[in-house]
Amino acid sequence: MKVPLLPYINSFQLFHVLNYKKADRVVQEASCVDLRDVQEWEKKFYSRQGWRDLPPYIRVGFLMEEVGEVSRAVRTCEIGRDHHPEEARKSKEEIRQNLAEEMGDVLSNLVILANLYDLSLEDLVRAHREKLYQRFHCSEQDVFQS
Repeated sequence: MKVPLLPYINSFQLFHVLNYKKADRVVQEASCVDLRDVQEWEKKFYSRQGWRDLPPYIRVGFLMEEVGEVSRAVRTCEIGRDHHPEEARKSKEEIRQNLAEEMGDVLSNLVILANLYDLSLEDLVRAHREKLYQRFHCSEQDVFQS
């Protein structure tokens, strides 16, 4: 189910923007992915690979590794990095693509951990928002009125 982009999103939908060239200009097409679909896809893919049942402490190690890779990708985006003489320099689009891939790996590991503890991504988002509302004495309405 496609949901239109709104000034703010009041649902548990994950949006991403696809870029493609059309008539020498970049056109952006919005698409959405339901968080439940993301979680189900990860569960099926990792089960198929035989990786689903690794213990949580092993999965957390993978998560930390991927966070380190996001850190390196952000550094590359922001200030560049020293390149080994045999390593080719990458274009801005290749650097951006690498950042998206590494962030996707972090998301994937979080989804797998959530699955191991029978938590939905919606549960995570709700708990996170509620914690912030309580900590900063605000509501969803307050957030979207600013």
